[in-house]
Amino acid sequence: MAGRLDDVLVQRGNAEALRCWGATLRSVRFERCALRGASFAGSNLSGVIFRDCDLTGADFRETTLRGADLRGSTLAGLQVGLREIQGAIVSPSQAAELAAILGLAVTPEEPGA
Repeated sequence: MAGRLDDVLVQRGNAEALRCWGATLRSVRFERCALRGASFAGSNLSGVIFRDCDLTGADFRETTLRGADLRGSTLAGLQVGLREIQGAIVSPSQAAELAAILGLAVTPEEPGA
């Protein structure tokens, strides 16, 4: 689907493997949705809210996520780069998970260091 969605609320939807390529979503909110393996490649998701969604393996490559709220959502296996994730809103635990996805090794400091 390429196109535009404005002022949409999707609750408890099952959109596994959704293909939303090159779309623009404005004032869109996903709540408790299954979006495993969904692809938003090349889309503009600025300000979109993903509240308590399963985004396992979702593809956000070449996607604008500035201002998108991912808090409370599952991000395991997310396909995203540094450029795409800049400006997205995440929780502290998600930040550590995203750091690993981006290739950083996050480990606690050694005592006395």
